[in-house]
Amino acid sequence: DDDGVQVPKVGVLFDFDGTVGDTETPAMEVAYWELAPYFIDTPPEELNGRYKLDWIRENCGKPFGEMQEHLDEQREQAGLMSVEEIRADKAEDLEIMKVVNNARAKMGLKSIQQIRDEGSEQAVLWDQARGEFEDALRTLAQPCDGIPQLLTSLSQDKTPFAIATTSPKPRVPISVVAAGLTEFFPEEYIHSGESDFSPPRFKPDPSVYFK
Repeated sequence: DDDGVQVPKVGVLFDFDGTVGDTETPAMEVAYWELAPYFIDTPPEELNGRYKLDWIRENCGKPFGEMQEHLDEQREQAGLMSVEEIRADKAEDLEIMKVVNNARAKMGLKSIQQIRDEGSEQAVLWDQARGEFEDALRTLAQPCDGIPQLLTSLSQDKTPFAIATTSPKPRVPISVVAAGLTEFFPEEYIHSGESDFSPPRFKPDPSVYFK
């Protein structure tokens, strides 16, 4: 600096989900519409309203399996078949499916009928949801507030930065492309504790930060 003191070189490591990319919103949208055909006593016209907002608020951050398990408990108490039993029988309510498929189209997803006709529907709903979450990210992923401006500033200051996350590939690169951040994060600047190591190394293991 101006006083002749050598300042250590500084770099920035970014987590991804909720830091660089808003992936929680798409995740909850996908989860909601995957489970919506199996909600109990929810009229089709209410699926896009307050019910959805309340459901997302109540379930935000929960694993998909936990959400499905809770729904199955409600269905059992009501004397109804489980989610997987309904799927196996292809016995969803047709009016509800019209609303669901319209929402799926807006997320860049095929209709349930189309994937069934193609034979590409997964036997387990969680497997279906996981794959469709990545597909939906191509349409829905957005940068978190202020991130493009921050990355531009760091680039102008010649401060090096990269992503170091435990989230898997290809989900993170897909989100980077959809959020318009590829100029800041080429593939070699995206490091994943789950995908870059065998076996995966998750927090608190610091390996991904030293990669």
